[in-house]
Amino acid sequence: MAQHTWWVFLAVSLAIGCSGNIDYFLDSSIPRVVTPPGQIATVRTKWYNGKLQQTTFLDKQDRVLEDFLFGRTNEKIWNQYAGDKKSISTHYYHSDSSAPGFVSVSRNEYVYDQQGRVARILKKESEIKSGIESAISSSESTFKYTETNDTLVSRLPVSEPNRSTVIDSIRWERNKQGQLVRHYRLYVMKMPQNPRLDTIRYFSHRFAYDKLGRRILAWYDLMYLGRFYIADGPDTIRYGYGRGNRTVREIHRYTTDMRNKREIDTALLDGYWRESTRSYRQSFFEGMPYGRKNQRTDVVEYRYEPFEAGTHLPLHVSQDIGY
Repeated sequence: MAQHTWWVFLAVSLAIGCSGNIDYFLDSSIPRVVTPPGQIATVRTKWYNGKLQQTTFLDKQDRVLEDFLFGRTNEKIWNQYAGDKKSISTHYYHSDSSAPGFVSVSRNEYVYDQQGRVARILKKESEIKSGIESAISSSESTFKYTETNDTLVSRLPVSEPNRSTVIDSIRWERNKQGQLVRHYRLYVMKMPQNPRLDTIRYFSHRFAYDKLGRRILAWYDLMYLGRFYIADGPDTIRYGYGRGNRTVREIHRYTTDMRNKREIDTALLDGYWRESTRSYRQSFFEGMPYGRKNQRTDVVEYRYEPFEAGTHLPLHVSQDIGY
């Protein structure tokens, strides 16, 4: 065990009435902190409307080493670097409907071109059941760049049993300073067994910066709500900064204003799906017993502390989790 002293384990005692499952807010199959303590410089915690939601371990360059998101759906991102470039990023995901001990794993390996830009991402998908990881699939994304250094990703149609991806177009647009100013995506997945239920994701997300180059505003000028009337995110996010130009506050504003939103055409749906969509629409605008009206303001705060192994390890998960 001595050669693995940098592995630490969760010590949590939560009064949640879940048959003694102390890892309820972070599944037991998600690895705990695996980065050697000497590489960690800062611990950042994220508070959502006053409740702990996330703990992030940063290096001396403020790069994310490990990022833990707590809750009934919980996840972890583990980044590894080679020099100043991210080489591997591993995402562990446990949903609120997953059995204890089950985690989906997505591992991305980055390949760069001579200009230091991402040229390819090699992705491997696997799953963990009771501590045993099994491979599922692998794929590759290729990135292209315009003369203005915008990033383009296009995937060819993929045919699988009962599934055919017909469009998947992604674009990241940047200004002359290299700052991201727009993220666009159009995704359509045709379902041969029921063409009327095609899945569509369509949004345009924009960003603005101050004279110091800090992001001060993010907003959607377009989002498609789909059958379930799920917004891609807050209509607007306003950012506040503290010492060292670190983000300390975000104001997330969700609205039912339809000027930047598109709705599904229910004319192509049968009676069952038309009624289901009507119910989701009502929840979006008015709220329902099991849904929340999309009209609210959330406050996100970030707190920073110099890393101290004796204080921050083992990883702590509060009882007061934010959702």
